[in-house]
Amino acid sequence: MSDGETVQPEALRQLAEQLESQLHPLLERAAHSFEAAEIEGEKFSTAGIAMQIAYPGTREFAATDADSKIEVVSAMKEKLSATAEEWDKAEHASTVKPSIVEA
Repeated sequence: MSDGETVQPEALRQLAEQLESQLHPLLERAAHSFEAAEIEGEKFSTAGIAMQIAYPGTREFAATDADSKIEVVSAMKEKLSATAEEWDKAEHASTVKPSIVEA
């Protein structure tokens, strides 16, 4: 569109798809791993009482944090796709189109 900035809409679309196809499954697997990781109190030695107390909150935080990252990736995908679409529209709207004048 201009000499200063260039956007390649197809590259944005590819990046959006890569985020969805590659990063999203990893984050989901991490979230499920955190949720499934359950260590009961007797697994901690008496020296690990502080860990026994802190573990449930830490596990919950990790699972919630991973879930929030999944939402962030989905939002990034949507925004990248929308940017590509708007850039295509802008390019099309700013392209000079020859018109045929009939005499």
